[in-house]
Amino acid sequence: MLKMLFKKIIKIMVWLCLVFTIVCLFFFINLPNIVESQIEKRLPQFLNPNDIEFKVQKLGFFNTLVSKIRVSKSVSIDSVTIDYDITKLPSIHLKKVTLSGVSIHADLDENNHITIPGLVFPKLSKHQSQKPTVSDLPGISFLPEKIVLQNGKIILHTTDDDFVIPFDVLSTILIKDGKITAQAKLYPFGEKINALVTYDLNKGIEFLKIEGKAFDSGHINQFVSKNTQNIELKGLVDFNLESSSPQKKWKINVSKLSFIQPVETAIKDLSTIVLINNQKISASGTFGIFHSLFFEMPMEYTLNLNLKDSLKNNRHFELKFKNSTMDSVKINYKSSVSTIKNPQLNAHFAGTPIKAKGKIMLGFKGG
Repeated sequence: MLKMLFKKIIKIMVWLCLVFTIVCLFFFINLPNIVESQIEKRLPQFLNPNDIEFKVQKLGFFNTLVSKIRVSKSVSIDSVTIDYDITKLPSIHLKKVTLSGVSIHADLDENNHITIPGLVFPKLSKHQSQKPTVSDLPGISFLPEKIVLQNGKIILHTTDDDFVIPFDVLSTILIKDGKITAQAKLYPFGEKINALVTYDLNKGIEFLKIEGKAFDSGHINQFVSKNTQNIELKGLVDFNLESSSPQKKWKINVSKLSFIQPVETAIKDLSTIVLINNQKISASGTFGIFHSLFFEMPMEYTLNLNLKDSLKNNRHFELKFKNSTMDSVKINYKSSVSTIKNPQLNAHFAGTPIKAKGKIMLGFKGG
């Protein structure tokens, strides 16, 4: 009797284990579909679920692979690998996110406005734009320690041509004491650009720095030429951009810009402060100008732009520049060198890109 009861208990346990195993198998087989539905429910407001396609390829205890990602018709990603740590449940610690094969199609209109078709980003409220808080950024706790982007490209469509910008990104992110510090190495065209961002969750961006060393200006020559009436650049450039308030003030330094067209000349040691007030931009600074006729001439300049008009050809500008005080300048002409004492160069231009006027005044005491 006891033996029969024991057999029944064993059979019940076996059936329970079998049912449990089937349920677990069903759950794990369909878990990617469950995760997909949950992700779709939590998409940002500016993304339409009907414009999103993706496939959870692999879901594991330590990483997840999502493939065949499409965001509208403009953004596609071959795969995203997410590495995480679940040993500290209930929270999940994201260690690394790797994006491979990112392709972004963007449009550049006649007014130099860049848009990504299919994506309409929401405008921040007045409160959010002035003082972002943790509640404004609910996904901040899910930022990974590292973000890697491989084999990315931006296809920039203009009215006349298309420009392909290949790039890779390697970044590290640190969140501590209510601040996010992100360091990134960007590789557009295979060149290296360093970026550093410090973001306070209550105050916004505290510091932003972008710098490049020996960047080949030839990479952007086609784009510059198309948008500046055939200005052509050449040579390697060191540059540094810094700001503690990107919407108001920037400090820019450029080592050297060499021009092939319209005049073969070069600008060296450009140092500029840019101030932004709504759609009015003012810049002032110094630079040295080189030409085959003369040695370096130090210059000072101020530039004011009013971008309120939606049509770029109607936007007003005012440019003033003059040479810094100098005792003399040497002029090279037909293998001979002449010296001009106390040279004075003053220039003033104002108007719109299609209708401008100005004057240039030259003076010197003798040579």
